[in-house]
Amino acid sequence: MTDETQIMEINKPISKTVVAIKRIDYVDIAKGIGIVLVVMGHNDFALISPFAHKLIYSFHMPMFFFMSGMFFKPDLPFLMYARHRFNRVLKPFLFMILFIYFASISFSNVGIPQASRRLIKALYGNGHYLDWVQLWFLPHLFVVSLFAYFFFQAVYRRGLFPLRWVILSVLFIGGVLGITLFWPFEPDILGRGFTVFGLPFSLDLVFVSGFFSSWGMS
Repeated sequence: MTDETQIMEINKPISKTVVAIKRIDYVDIAKGIGIVLVVMGHNDFALISPFAHKLIYSFHMPMFFFMSGMFFKPDLPFLMYARHRFNRVLKPFLFMILFIYFASISFSNVGIPQASRRLIKALYGNGHYLDWVQLWFLPHLFVVSLFAYFFFQAVYRRGLFPLRWVILSVLFIGGVLGITLFWPFEPDILGRGFTVFGLPFSLDLVFVSGFFSSWGMS
């Protein structure tokens, strides 16, 4: 190799390895349809067509939970998996509610004490206590992710795979029948009663949403 060739080789820019992420077309299409349906479900579309509005709500949220199950990663250790899901879904949730209440203090007449009370309620993480109710999905998705992990460990890894639909159906029916138990309920803490609507992070829905997420795993 001549000196000129060596210099050309040395001065050649180092190419970076580009990892191509293969997109799954039908998943991207399903996500797009789901996002459109969410937008339609959270506006005045119900006034135009109440039947279509109810139809949308009958399947667009189950579809999102189903797709979350499709990308479930069962091989990670639990703490690593929980940290991964925390970073993916709970961090954006916490950022958004902090941003919302900081903006409320900065750009409206909401005082710090009032914003602090609303922030504490928002950390309960269900739709009843969130001013921006659409955010309920993120903390609940975190809970559903943990449910899917434990369900996989309890059913798939222990050879109960043939019984998965029986187990899921029992949990689903129990979840549907038990929803009204917590809307509202009155816990007694240190002799003082409270009226609370729903469980933290919408845990009262986890058997229902977990059914669709686990369905996506199969």
